[in-house]
Amino acid sequence: MMKLESYWIEAQTLCHTVNEHLKETQSQYQALEKKYNKAKKLIKDFQQKEVDFMKRQEAEKKKIEDMEKVHLAEVQNLQSRIKDLEAEVFRLLKQNGSQVNNNNNIFESRTCLGDDPVSAEDLGEKQEPNLDGLKEGLLKH
Repeated sequence: MMKLESYWIEAQTLCHTVNEHLKETQSQYQALEKKYNKAKKLIKDFQQKEVDFMKRQEAEKKKIEDMEKVHLAEVQNLQSRIKDLEAEVFRLLKQNGSQVNNNNNIFESRTCLGDDPVSAEDLGEKQEPNLDGLKEGLLKH
C-alpha cells in the first residue's frame, strides 16, 4: 500500500509538472500566435501600400508622358512658327532689299538731276549693314 501510495504521489507530481509545462507551452503558443497575426497584418499592410505606391507611380508616369506629349506638340508648333516667321523675315528682307535698290535707283536719278544732296553711297552704307546683320542673325538660328 505504501508503495502504491508513493507511486500515486509520484504520478501526481509528474502530472503536475506536465500540466505546468503544458500551461507554459500554451502561453508561448498564444504569444507566438499573436506575433504571427501581427506580422501577417503588417505584411498585408505593406503589400497594400506597395500596390497603392505602384498605382500612384503609374499615374505619375502617365501624367509625365502626357505632359511630354503636350510639350512636344508645343515645341513642334513653336518650331513651325519659327520657320514661318523666318520665311516672313526673308520675304520682307527681299522686299526691303528691292525697295533699297529702287530707292538707290530713284536717288541716283535725283542726284543726277540735282534734287537731293545725299549721295547713293551714303544711302547704301546706311541700309546694307542693317540687312546684313539681320541676315546673319537669322542664319545663326
